[in-house]
Amino acid sequence: MKVLFVLSLLLIIYVYIGYPVLLFLLSFVWRKVVEKKEIYPTVTLLIAAHNEERVIREKIENSLQIDYPKEKMEIVVVSDGSEDETDEIVKGYESNRVVLKRFGKRMGKTGVLNRAMQEVKSEIVVFSDANTMYHAEAVKRLVRNFADPLIGAVTGDVRLESERVSFGQGERIYWQYERWIQAMESAIGYIVGVDGAMYAIRRERYIPPSNDIILDDFVTSMNIAIHGSRVVYEPEALAFEETSPTWRDEFRRRPRITAGGYQALWQGEGVPSISNIPLLFAYISHRLLRWLLPFFLIVLFISNWFTLDIIWLKILLWCQICFYVLALIGLVTETKMRLFAIPFYFCLGNLGALIGFFRWLTKGQCVMWKKGR
Repeated sequence: MKVLFVLSLLLIIYVYIGYPVLLFLLSFVWRKVVEKKEIYPTVTLLIAAHNEERVIREKIENSLQIDYPKEKMEIVVVSDGSEDETDEIVKGYESNRVVLKRFGKRMGKTGVLNRAMQEVKSEIVVFSDANTMYHAEAVKRLVRNFADPLIGAVTGDVRLESERVSFGQGERIYWQYERWIQAMESAIGYIVGVDGAMYAIRRERYIPPSNDIILDDFVTSMNIAIHGSRVVYEPEALAFEETSPTWRDEFRRRPRITAGGYQALWQGEGVPSISNIPLLFAYISHRLLRWLLPFFLIVLFISNWFTLDIIWLKILLWCQICFYVLALIGLVTETKMRLFAIPFYFCLGNLGALIGFFRWLTKGQCVMWKKGR
């Protein structure tokens, strides 16, 4: 039990503290500079949409306001079997800049993006969600990284507007922490994953994921990195997105992400080979161990329960109990106080990841996504 306790404790510390500290230290001795320059290649802004009548008009208006040469950027809305007014709204904007590509039978996001990419001719493709609103300079700031021929993909800073939800404090702190890790990974040249709501790639580097892949953005960016191009983080490319309106919607999203991670690993898509040790190390440290974290937490608690012969072990057990009680209070009261919101969001994410593992194991996670409000 003590061996299990020590091992699980060390792994948890490594995931949350050790790996970020190691990245920070490496960034001083292994920093890779990106040669940025104002360039204006042709760009396709590819917006995946399924029943987006609530936001699609705002998204198109937002896209038309992007500060990029109009003759160099095309806006393509890919409608995945939308059954509401999404297609009709987009048709009202159709011109030489806004194009609707409608697929009557729903295929899932990965499938429609793969189909759409077969017709894209531009040098750069920017992938976007329909509910993500871009800063006017966002595309320009993403694209300037491609002046460096080693860059294959660029992800931006999508900020969640979560002030109104009970878990907002926890979510905000988590994403600040996550963006910092991305910045450190980017600095040493081995970023793992992108934000699917806003990332850009060289069209020629696109390797289609399988149509049943759940995490299309993750696999697409990892395929680019695996084949020798850098994937970097551009903190000045800003976008804004509403967070899940309730913790229940967020809880539905979390299992999907983890199930998608296990699916990609099992199918061998987006997984670095042993020949690329730095990228494989980052993949294991930032993703695989994070997906396994719920199991480490369970083992830590159980093994701690049976190893109480030293006073500090008793203190650690009571700390764990208090932490989970705070999370439970955050769940019941839905308070926005940081004292409760942070433990609640932590437990929400890890319980979702645990459920995601079993959904993958039982093939219970569909590639289709049920939309939140």
